[in-house]
This record gives sequence, structure tokens and C-alpha cells, in this order.
Amino acid sequence: MFERFIGRQRPRDLVSQGHGRRRRSRSYIPDRLLQLTLEQKLYVAQTEVTETQQDQEKLKQRYESIQDNYKASLKEAELRLTEIRKARKEFERRLLKSTKDNRLQMKEPEKVLQYIIDKLKVKLETDDIFSVILSSLSYVCKQEKLQNITWESTELSNDITNRKQMLMKIEEEIQHAEEDRLKAEALNQHLCHQMANFQAPDIIDYIRVKERHKKLLQSIHTWERKVGIAEVNQHFDFLTQIHLRLYWIT
Repeated sequence: MFERFIGRQRPRDLVSQGHGRRRRSRSYIPDRLLQLTLEQKLYVAQTEVTETQQDQEKLKQRYESIQDNYKASLKEAELRLTEIRKARKEFERRLLKSTKDNRLQMKEPEKVLQYIIDKLKVKLETDDIFSVILSSLSYVCKQEKLQNITWESTELSNDITNRKQMLMKIEEEIQHAEEDRLKAEALNQHLCHQMANFQAPDIIDYIRVKERHKKLLQSIHTWERKVGIAEVNQHFDFLTQIHLRLYWIT
């Protein structure tokens, strides 16, 4: 498909500035086309579909014109053949029938006329045979050309269908790529906003905060020790009360 696209372009658009580049082999073209973006591939596919549809329309018009000409030729040949047969029948009706009925009464001039009539009859039959043969051959040739045209039109339609399917796949890939691009752009904007609003703390403030944090940890450790001592004392008092109650009960 890409080679067709390149082949459709003007030669001056394809020739590079360097003379050596002009002689590169066509096998290098797919390697460069593999580096096309999705948008470029979509443009190439859409261009090829449009060009193919235009070619198909032109081909269809040309084939229809050829077919119309063939039909007109066949119709004209049939009309001429009908006229020849009609004239032949009229000639036989006027001359040949009367001569056959009066064959025994013919005189010398009538024999000459009969000879001429027989020659004309043979000529007419020969012309009819050749006309039928030529018409048959022309009809067969036209049928073969029509079959070839139909086959080419079918192949062209299948090619267009395949390119439309490929175009749909490319559009889906472009849609997914666009969604990923939007997500990446939103994340990038969020990170840029965070970077723009970020401010490093002052050194003195940082030292003060670290000192407060250290004192807070020490205070927490002190209170944890006090809580532990209080829990032990409470547990001891609870056991003492249980022993006193058991003592008074006994």
C-alpha cells in the first residue's frame, strides 16, 4: 500500500537533494515507512482509499462505455443481419419460386437469369454464414472482455474492503494512542504544578522543627514510661484488693 502511495506522488516530491540518494533501491522504502507515525499512516491509508475509489469509478465508467459500444455494435449487426435475411426472402419469393415452378418451360434467357439467380443465392448464403461467424466471434470476444472487466472490478472492490478494514484498525490505534497521550499530559501538568508550588524550607526553621520533633519523641517516651508504671501500680492495687476480699471472706 505504501509503495502505491509513493508511486502516486510526483517525481519531484520523491527525489531527494543528493544524487546518491536517487539511486537507492526500493527495498529501503519499507524500512523508512516503518518509522511513520499513526497520523501519517492514517493519511496514507485515507489517500489510498480515496484514490482507489476514484480509480474504480473511472474504470467503471470506462467499462460501461465499452459495454454500451459493444451492445450498440451487436444491435446494429443484428439489424443488418435481419435486413439481409428479409431481402433474401423477398428475392427468393419474387424470382426463385417462379423459376422453380416453371423450370421445364425456361428458354435461353431464362437459363441465364436462373444461373445468375443461383450465383446470387450462393453469394447471399455465403455472406450470411460469414456474417454469423463474425458476429459469433465478436460476441465471444466481447463476453471475454466483459468477464475480465467484471473480475477486475471484483478484485478492486475486495481491495477497497481490505483497505477500509485496515483503516478502521489504524483509527482504533490512533484513538488508544490519543487516550494515552491525554493521560500522560494530565499527569505531566499535575507534576509541573507540584514542582511550581514546591518551596524548600528555611535552614533555621528546619533545625527548629527537628528539635521540636526530638523533644516530642522524648516526651512521648517519658509518658510511655509513666503509663507503664501506672499500669503496673494499678495491677498491683487490683491484686491487693482481691487478696483483701478473700481474706475477709475467709
